[in-house]
Amino acid sequence: MRRWCGALACALAVFFMMPASPVAAHASFLGSNPVDGSVLVESPLVAELRFSEEVLGEASNLRLIRLGSGQTDELEFSIVNGGLTVVADLPTLERGAYVLRYAVLDPADLHKTVGSISFGVGVAAPPSVSGEQVDASLLAVVLRAVTDAALLLGVGAVVIVALLVRRGGRDLDQVARLVAASFGVVGAGWSGLLIADAASVGFQRVQWSSLILSSDPGRRAAIGVQL
Repeated sequence: MRRWCGALACALAVFFMMPASPVAAHASFLGSNPVDGSVLVESPLVAELRFSEEVLGEASNLRLIRLGSGQTDELEFSIVNGGLTVVADLPTLERGAYVLRYAVLDPADLHKTVGSISFGVGVAAPPSVSGEQVDASLLAVVLRAVTDAALLLGVGAVVIVALLVRRGGRDLDQVARLVAASFGVVGAGWSGLLIADAASVGFQRVQWSSLILSSDPGRRAAIGVQL
């Protein structure tokens, strides 16, 4: 019995130390139609943006900036091509310069990529900003550090439990409380990270059911374990 308890504790320790996802990538911008920097004869009907990773539409946004007028349009868009392409219908655009600004999240780890493309209708295109991953907020950094520390502490406590059980130890109450407290902090930390990531794009844009079911951070927060 003790041997089985020790094996189970070690298995749990390995399980919690496994990475949440095989690749910590983000949705890199690959290209667009209209092409960034292009000069068009007439107003384009749609805009397409292609990314290297699947995009979580509920937590992403697309804005059209009309330079010179100060007007910004929040565009409705759809996700096609297996989640890799963002497609938005464009209003009829007059002669002028335009910037299409995007902020997208990939569902694997909620990495946020922001950038813009530009084009001109009958005029030269203005400068654009290359896509880049946005640094995590200070709150997210703190939560991740606390969660990682609690995870290591919990794994260590599980190993101690395994050793005590194997040696016939009976007084496991304090260690058991340490295990419970550590993984309680881990669960709370994962939930806090999910909320912090959602707050970075705006709670009003997030469909929580899809976010929790589609993202690794969401599933970790709901289930309370590494995936």
